[in-house]
Amino acid sequence: MTLRDYFAAKAMAAFIAEPVNEGESGTAWRWASQLQMHTQMSGPDIFAHAAYMMADAMLKAREASND
Repeated sequence: MTLRDYFAAKAMAAFIAEPVNEGESGTAWRWASQLQMHTQMSGPDIFAHAAYMMADAMLKAREASND
């Protein structure tokens, strides 16, 4: 498992654990809606893609902090 996979797994766990309140969507749901509008993905594929997007952002931030 790579560090990217590890970060994606942590992001996925956070997405799944995020509560959804009536009439108000959480961050993961907003991302999913945006991704669905711009891709042919749906369902779990969207959340998997979002998790890796978050992992990539985390790796980029990690690299920037090492400069």
